[in-house]
Amino acid sequence: MTVIGVPTNRVSDLFVSQQLTRRVQADQLQLFSLQRSISTGRRVSVPSDDAPAALRATALQVLLERKSQYLTNLKIANSFHAATDTSLADVSTLLADIRGAALSVADTISSDTQRRAIAEQVLQAIERLQAVGNRAFRGRYLFAGSLAQQAPFRTRADGRIAYDGDREKLRTFADTDLLFEMNATGDDVFGAISAAVQGTADLDPALTPDTPLAALNLGRGVQLGSVRVSVGTSHQIVDLSGAATIGDVARLLTANPPPGRTITARVTQTGLTVEADAAGGGSLTITEVGNGSTARDLGIFHNLPTGTGPIIGTDLNPRLLRTTPLANILGRKAAAILPALGASNNLHIEARQNGADFNGVTIQLVDDNRLQAAPGLTPGNERAVYSETATPARASLKFAGGRNDLLLTAVTPGTAFNGVTISVTSTLTSGTASAVYTAATKTLAINLRADGSTTANDVMAAINATGVFTAALDTSLEAANDGTGTIAAFTNASFANTANTGGDAKTLFVYIQPGATTAAQAMAAINATLDRLIADKAIDRFVAEANELVEN
Repeated sequence: MTVIGVPTNRVSDLFVSQQLTRRVQADQLQLFSLQRSISTGRRVSVPSDDAPAALRATALQVLLERKSQYLTNLKIANSFHAATDTSLADVSTLLADIRGAALSVADTISSDTQRRAIAEQVLQAIERLQAVGNRAFRGRYLFAGSLAQQAPFRTRADGRIAYDGDREKLRTFADTDLLFEMNATGDDVFGAISAAVQGTADLDPALTPDTPLAALNLGRGVQLGSVRVSVGTSHQIVDLSGAATIGDVARLLTANPPPGRTITARVTQTGLTVEADAAGGGSLTITEVGNGSTARDLGIFHNLPTGTGPIIGTDLNPRLLRTTPLANILGRKAAAILPALGASNNLHIEARQNGADFNGVTIQLVDDNRLQAAPGLTPGNERAVYSETATPARASLKFAGGRNDLLLTAVTPGTAFNGVTISVTSTLTSGTASAVYTAATKTLAINLRADGSTTANDVMAAINATGVFTAALDTSLEAANDGTGTIAAFTNASFANTANTGGDAKTLFVYIQPGATTAAQAMAAINATLDRLIADKAIDRFVAEANELVEN
């Protein structure tokens, strides 16, 4: 009960009346609250009665509701586990029966009829196992994993059984923050999914101009920025931030050389090679700009004065991508750059197959005019031949007159007799002809009769007698050449030369017309060897492409 004092100061009767009314109302409210608590047995009927107590009561109520749901979850899970246990018992019984039946005829006295009968029982048991695997409980398939709304096992058209479930399991809460599994998958029970096959071979993808920079360094990529390229006293900052592939990097380096110099950047199957023009001298260096790491990430950081290069970059180890061509894995292809004088005529040549089989292959451009008396090939008719064995050096001896052309061939295959000069004099007054080979000067000296009566057959006999070279009649210009034609007296210290017509084992010969054959025509000749590989079962296995990263 609230005691209200009677004010003695000067206030209005109305104010006093209002104060008394409010006090009475408050007392009535307190009395009502006490009566409600007595009648309901609850100290708090609405949250406003005691906010902290109401909050604690609400939390307890939520916890009780959750515990009730956890209990329901456990009951449901227990029913699923009981159904699964029953199915597993059936599976165990079936397997035991099948094993016993199979062992009963695993002897030497059972007949084929008995074994066929057991085989039929095994097939029936498999069908029953499939039926067990497709059992459902409370609208869910027991062994389908998380795909519990569809039957996990089905029979394919070829009679095999396919598993359409997965390895994920249904989970439910057993308590706060405590999940537990409430089913077994078809893989757990029946081994429906085979183990993943983990490859053991290093696929080692090769680097190509199209390899993304993000795939380099085993996927760590490259921190893009600028690099400083210096040759002697000339410097250039090359911005590589816009590059997306390693080919872009090579193009940018080539297109932005230090003033007055030429830079050639190439993409090999492992990394970059960069070199400067040798004519200008100086030392080529490639360093970082500021605190960048672009040059190091690209494997071309080089700050030592070692001439104009080439700087051979480190292995960039590209990561295997889903888009990596199969031809670029499992090793690398042997490759080489075939440089030539002038612009836009360097060739990139590589083997068509991976591996080291074509390491050490020599590529030789051969003047086709040196190989026969008849005119050599014309541009557009170039040819390429790959030889696994050594090829002897050759030279055409085309004399004035008729029926006297010869083809000279070294007895020993290989490059030892490349660059041999054939000189001719005419001083003999007796005998027919002589031939002497001098190894020190790599010269084959042929001496003819001064009166011009020496025949091609005489020269052929003299050359064959050296034991170093053999000579044969060349009928490429005259089909009727029988070697009886005489050779007029003349002197020529450089009448012919074997040049680079001979080759060691593993040599790719490209026959051209010097000064007329273009890089594109030589490339076409090399690439055409694949067609002959298919048609003639030859062993030409190279492909060439214009090396756009070298000179543009």
